[in-house]
This record gives sequence, structure tokens and C-alpha cells, in this order.
Amino acid sequence: MKFFLDTTDRRLPYVKVQLKKLGYKVEDFDFFDLDYICAGDYIIFSPAFKWTIELAKKIPTNTHVVCGNVDSEVLNIFQNNFIDYLNLMSSEEFVLKNAILTSEGALADMIFYSSKSIFEERTLILGGGRVAKAMACLLHKLGLDFDITMRNPDKLLEAELVAKKCITWESFKDKLCNYDIVINTIPQKLFDENDVEKFKINSSVFELASKQCLEGIKTKDFSYILCPALPSKYTPESAGKLIVDEIIKKFKGE
Repeated sequence: MKFFLDTTDRRLPYVKVQLKKLGYKVEDFDFFDLDYICAGDYIIFSPAFKWTIELAKKIPTNTHVVCGNVDSEVLNIFQNNFIDYLNLMSSEEFVLKNAILTSEGALADMIFYSSKSIFEERTLILGGGRVAKAMACLLHKLGLDFDITMRNPDKLLEAELVAKKCITWESFKDKLCNYDIVINTIPQKLFDENDVEKFKINSSVFELASKQCLEGIKTKDFSYILCPALPSKYTPESAGKLIVDEIIKKFKGE
């Protein structure tokens, strides 16, 4: 058994180092030459890898694939070719720890793109999922001025423990003019052309979700900053360790 890694993602070289330390045989992976990959081998991709049907069809049969979420068509190809699929995003432990690394990366981007101290800026977090919670906990620990909004009113009570104020989902758009920074964690288009004027002039919207909240909309007088794969960008070694931990758990049958 060997491990083959797609090292185009900055996390994977650290996965390679850690697996070698554990005594495994590890090589780099290349879609252009797959003859050396045998049944039982593992092929490892980042959680953010973008699959296509064509790429999925190239994976040799009876192998193991480690990656993030895939759509139904890619999943069918894996199943038809007897490919064992380890979905990193199905592990609650992985998702929670990855959310923490994502929040750290988002903070780094907030500091990088701001012309002021983040302690002088007012922030709004959109969402109530794991990344939003991790973001809220981090900003709370730093003592930053931030509010939060989410669709589920039941989660607002929990959010009130850390946020300065919880904004109702029905009213948050009318309050966008109050915020220097907006952090979106909801993977859905949330705004239309009529909402553009509601953002504060010279404010920044940081997109942490996989689907853009301002998809297809031209921004005006504010910055829209896409923040994909933040653990890979800022904490690749720690993020790589999370991937290795999931693989080891699989070996142990956990």
C-alpha cells in the first residue's frame, strides 16, 4: 500500500512529511500518469479540491480516495469503480478543528486588508454554523466589537453569550451601513443588486462560504474579498495534521 498526494494544495506536503514519519510510502500524484497506482493505494486530495466527472473517471478502480465533499455524479463514479471514499467533511472533529483554522485565517485577512486597526472597526458575522461560531469565539477572545445574525432564532440565544448584539435575520440588511466588516459564512446568494447601496462606503465583505453571497453582483464603494481555503493559506501544517489524523482514525476503525 502506498499514499499518493495531490501536492498542489499547501496542506499536502505536510501530510506527506507526517505520513513518512509514520513509516508509510508516500509519493506525489499526477493525473497525467496513473499507471503506477495499484489497487489498495490511497490518493489524497485537499478538502477544497474541485472535482469534475472527467477527473473522477481517471481514478483507478479499487483504490481509496481521501478528499472533501463531492457531488452525486462523482460519488456514483466512485461507487461504480469500487473506490473507497473517505469524506473528510463527514467527520465532526475534522470540521470543527478546520473551522477554527478558518477563523484564524479570516482574522489574518481582516488585518491585511484593513487600513485601520481591527479594534476600531465594527464587524457583523452572517451565519450560525461551525465557522461562524469559531469566528465569534475568536473575536470575543480578542475583545473586538462585533454583532452576529443568523436565520435560526433558536441559535441566537447561544450567540448572545459572545456577540455584543444579535441582529434578527429580517432586519440585518437595513443595518449593514453600520459595519466596517461583514463576514459571510452562509453558502448561498444572499444579496441582489438592490442591496449593494446598503453596505457602508469603504467597508469590506469577507467571503468564507463555498458559494458567494454576492454572486454575479457588481460591488460599489466597498470591497468584496474572497477567502477560499484559508487553512491552506495560513496554517497548512496544522491543517495537514488534521487530514493525517482522519486517515489514522480510518486505519484504526474509528
